[in-house]
Amino acid sequence: MLLRCLYYFRFLKAEQLTFVSEDLPPYHYIDENGQAKGALVDLVNALVKHANVDYTIELYPFARALKLLNAKPNFLMFSLLKSPSREQQFVWLGELIHNKAYLVALKNSNNELTNLAQAEASKVGTIRGYFSERYLKNAGYEEGENLSLSCTSSDLI
Repeated sequence: MLLRCLYYFRFLKAEQLTFVSEDLPPYHYIDENGQAKGALVDLVNALVKHANVDYTIELYPFARALKLLNAKPNFLMFSLLKSPSREQQFVWLGELIHNKAYLVALKNSNNELTNLAQAEASKVGTIRGYFSERYLKNAGYEEGENLSLSCTSSDLI
């Protein structure tokens, strides 16, 4: 992955690169000084340093970051779930992390759920633009009924 990224960054060397993602600690977040920090931010900084290119890292709500990725040249998103619907839409440089999604509830909620269908009577939340939004809608969840969409992960809490 490192060699593929370095090659790609050098190919775009004539332009400044803009890396975008969302606020999702501990992977990427804005610290108390307004700077992008986190494990994946550190990885991007290290990769780009070796490629010797100009770049910025900007964090936005997920849907806006994805919109910028689709609309702007030389924008790269450094934390995006690779799904079947996105597979052909983007150039994938490599896997940075492997993550799983879970349906969770507060311990005191007394919800004993073993599958997604059992949660239909409850309100389920996810981030607007996430693959889980499409997944839940395809499973019959409706925004405003049993589906709540938020701009950031902190809005879900």
